[in-house]
Amino acid sequence: MASDSITEEIRGNRRTLAAQFGNDLDLILADIRSRETTDGRKYISLPARSTTCKPDEPSDATERRNRAF
Repeated sequence: MASDSITEEIRGNRRTLAAQFGNDLDLILADIRSRETTDGRKYISLPARSTTCKPDEPSDATERRNRAF
């Protein structure tokens, strides 16, 4: 796969952020939440989406993919 400079930059930023917090996801998320409260933007949370199929039933996407082959 060819190297993409934008992807590499994002991954580098992610590595730097993770290293800053000792790869502790809880600390990273706490930092993000604290930044959200001070940056002046309005953030929203959307409700969880409900599924229409049972876990053992194939989704429409699976059926479309199977028909393509």
